[in-house]
Amino acid sequence: MREPAGRQGSANKHGVERAESGLLSRNTRFLLWKQEIPRDQWGTWLEARLSWSATRIKQLVRGQLDDSRLGYEEVSELSGLFRMNADEQELRYRDLVTERCDILRENLTFLFDSLERGGKKLLAEALSIDPTTVSRWLNGSFAPNNLTLASLSNYFGLPPGTDLTKDPIFLSVDPVAEAEQRQWVANHLKELSAEEFRLLYPAFRRLLEDR
Repeated sequence: MREPAGRQGSANKHGVERAESGLLSRNTRFLLWKQEIPRDQWGTWLEARLSWSATRIKQLVRGQLDDSRLGYEEVSELSGLFRMNADEQELRYRDLVTERCDILRENLTFLFDSLERGGKKLLAEALSIDPTTVSRWLNGSFAPNNLTLASLSNYFGLPPGTDLTKDPIFLSVDPVAEAEQRQWVANHLKELSAEEFRLLYPAFRRLLEDR
């Protein structure tokens, strides 16, 4: 059951790609996700099993490799890895994400899993909804309307125009929500060598000193 619909959101220009393009990358990430392979290991998992170069695999996983640049043999090798029908080129032409899962439900699960302890309660308070409504969203018995979805996108700091019903952010390689992006930056700052930090410090200072 869905709440009464609000105003239709605009198409996503900044989030995860839609089904119209990049199906090979999208389908590959979906099949890796289905096998419960950690997203930070998607590239290395494929490298250990495909004859492709590491650069080409990275481009595929990140959606930077146009489908037209992949030949029949490459797609067949990739299809065989996931036991897909190579002759019919299912990975190239079928939208497995839309066919095989509830994008909205998986997106909500992905986003709520990123919250810290007590985060669901805080979100419910921020959106002025009953905490039990969140549970109903996650079990699929009730879906938020478009206005609520827009509020959720804003709460999690998602890119403008993100459509949680169509854009599979749960398949994103990079952190999408603002909290995850901040954590990514913090983690990588800690990993910088002393020399790297000295080189980057002037840029950080120019960016942050007037805040």
